[in-house]
Amino acid sequence: MAILIIVLAVSSPSLANFFRGRTLDSEARRFLSLTHHAQSRAVSEGIPMQLWIDDRARAYGLQADPGYTPEDPKAIQFEIAPDLQLEITVSTTRTSGPGSTPTPAPAANNNNNSTATTLRFQPDGALPPGNAPSIRFRGADDTTLTLAPSRNRLNYEIQSDTLR
Repeated sequence: MAILIIVLAVSSPSLANFFRGRTLDSEARRFLSLTHHAQSRAVSEGIPMQLWIDDRARAYGLQADPGYTPEDPKAIQFEIAPDLQLEITVSTTRTSGPGSTPTPAPAANNNNNSTATTLRFQPDGALPPGNAPSIRFRGADDTTLTLAPSRNRLNYEIQSDTLR
């Protein structure tokens, strides 16, 4: 019994770090899955989809573009884990023009008095030029996972990096 207690005492800090890392990884993968779902819905339904991110409300979700349907019964919303931070970075390497800045999220989804960023997926599944910010999830231990547009700008991918 004493050996078991010693082993648990020694390994518990490592296990705590492991589970914190799992939260970061799970949140990034859930967001990445939502981008794939947005593309699939846009293509299959033939209407633009909006993946909105509200950093103040600590939530993100997906809904059909309100200009095409008055209400989306398939709209979904997720809350960001409490021990994670979300950062949105708009790329400045492209020339500015219409659509180069994020648009506010729709008034739906109970996001009162908050600013949001919207990723709009076209009916062909592509992101419009200039509407593809990088999304960074930061854990409590400054470990980060960044979701950024792929080279062909047709989807997002996870990039791992650690702040120094």
